[in-house]
Amino acid sequence: MTKGNQPLHLHLFQPLAYTMEHKSNSEKPEDSYIRLLGKLDKSPSGCEATLQISYRHSDGIDFEIEKIGFAQPPEKAVQEAVAAGKEIPLPEHNMEIPAGTYIFEQIPWLPNKESFESSLLSFSCAPGFPNQGFFFVRLLKENSLEVIMQLLGPLS
Repeated sequence: MTKGNQPLHLHLFQPLAYTMEHKSNSEKPEDSYIRLLGKLDKSPSGCEATLQISYRHSDGIDFEIEKIGFAQPPEKAVQEAVAAGKEIPLPEHNMEIPAGTYIFEQIPWLPNKESFESSLLSFSCAPGFPNQGFFFVRLLKENSLEVIMQLLGPLS
């Protein structure tokens, strides 16, 4: 998460758009994560998913899924806009990671179910994070064999 002792920052000039997925109130974050990995495994390259997770530091740290989103691979118009450095046309959506500046970490390995929570703990306990709030877990299917995980925490 850091370069030297400084956290990495990511600035999104536009929101990242998703279609909201069903969320069970009893589903734990690690179960939602595994469910999304299964869906990405069956989906084409370029798909992505996100979990909006709220947290609260108290005697421990409690995590709760606020929203779950999924996005299909970008259409040709989006790919052309990216290649030309233009504004990306947003698809119809009902969930997004808003434009803004985020503390950013790309996990060098894809956690299994057991180590997923420790990734969340490490990120939410980083310097500069408030005692409660939310962050996003972004899962991107890079190719048929690789999914990457990014963590984005909004800067206030």
